[in-house]
Amino acid sequence: MLHRSGARIGELLSLELAHINMQQRKFQVVGKGNKQRRCFYSEDAEIALQDYIRYYRHSASRALFTAQQSHLHERNQ
Repeated sequence: MLHRSGARIGELLSLELAHINMQQRKFQVVGKGNKQRRCFYSEDAEIALQDYIRYYRHSASRALFTAQQSHLHERNQ
């Protein structure tokens, strides 16, 4: 998402899952100067995001990016 969307690190870290439009692969951020802008991400970033949400994201949090232990063993079974 960082590389493909053009969003800044702080903007991505402040995103909530509900802020992501998965169908249109876009999200809105509040950037420098309190200006809102839309960011889009590619199909390959969409696949990576879906994997992250399914296997790594802490589901109890509203935040998109969370810290949690990997569940790779569940993914590979």
